[in-house]
Amino acid sequence: MSAGSVHNGKPKTIELELEHYNPAKKGAVERPDWNQVKGVRSLIPGVEVAFKGKRDLPNAAVLAIEVNATHGGMFEGEIEIETATGKGRVPFAVFATTW
Repeated sequence: MSAGSVHNGKPKTIELELEHYNPAKKGAVERPDWNQVKGVRSLIPGVEVAFKGKRDLPNAAVLAIEVNATHGGMFEGEIEIETATGKGRVPFAVFATTW
């Protein structure tokens, strides 16, 4: 996922769609709390993320995540999302400007 560009030190809120995934049970929802977000964290030095909220869709949820870069430059790596059913990593990129 690309967050596009941000100004370093100025947070930007982005949206990320989290889809329900259960191929072993042909997509059946076994745990209704699958989309309850416990937290998000950046695994990228220089990038901070914070969970700001979500809206539910059928078999998905759209997460609002605040992104903040501590300095300018191109950042690539992963963010980790933890829900009631476990943790997952999402590839992530953002470009932070200093002007």
